Amino acid sequence: PRLKRTCWTCSVCSRCFPSSSRLRRHEKMHLPASHACPHPGCNCSFKRKEQLARHKWVHMSKEERPNFCSFPGCGKSFADKYGLKRHMRRHDNTTLPCTSAGVLNALGPHSQHRWCRGAAAAAAAAAGT
Repeated sequence: PRLKRTCWTCSVCSRCFPSSSRLRRHEKMHLPASHACPHPGCNCSFKRKEQLARHKWVHMSKEERPNFCSFPGCGKSFADKYGLKRHMRRHDNTTLPCTSAGVLNALGPHSQHRWCRGAAAAAAAAAGT
């Protein structure tokens, strides 16, 4: 029987990884940053192109960001739905109207139930039940 390799070792820092693909991804951190932000005046650079793609959203104006918080009085906007979802956790202890289905759907299939249950619980607490 052939023995399965359990450790792929980085030649730079000697860290051990469970697969060759994880090792290759890790080894990129030892390389100089090669993905520079093209925005004028921004000196940021990244080792992975997906990091640069995520960074580019910081240069967008508030109006260009497609995901808006619909919580009354908030008005924040985010580049992606994950940023909005993370932000919405700040409103966890407050009541979010269940009527804003567009926002609830943008947060994912499991969020609608949680938010509506949270709003219902807040309404029940306010009613004293």
